[in-house]
Amino acid sequence: GKLRNLGIGGPYGIALGPRCYVGLTETTTGGGYRVYDHVKRLLNGPLVWTPGIDGAIVLSVRGGDFELTVGEDFAIGYLSHTADTVRLYLQESLTFRVITAEAAIPLRYRNSTAELAPPARETSRKRASR
Repeated sequence: GKLRNLGIGGPYGIALGPRCYVGLTETTTGGGYRVYDHVKRLLNGPLVWTPGIDGAIVLSVRGGDFELTVGEDFAIGYLSHTADTVRLYLQESLTFRVITAEAAIPLRYRNSTAELAPPARETSRKRASR
């Protein structure tokens, strides 16, 4: 495949948007073999449902191509309360760095309205969960 031709070794993983995930899990080959199982065997790595993307991203999971740094500023905060519940939030900083941009290949639908930006070298953001 394209990653191998670029000299990017495996194993490989794939992050699947909802449409791709449903397509892979509900489709079979002419012989009744699930396409999901066939793709998993080819990748030799994880297939992950990723609702935040439109299409899919195939990437090397050999190590060394991407780096995730989790900050040391974990915080918990108050949102609101009722007589029965208290709503809190968690916040933490993280930085995701792409070391080898060629190690990830986006797969897009032809009629997709989502535009994927070129991979950034480094991104930093705060993540909050409720």
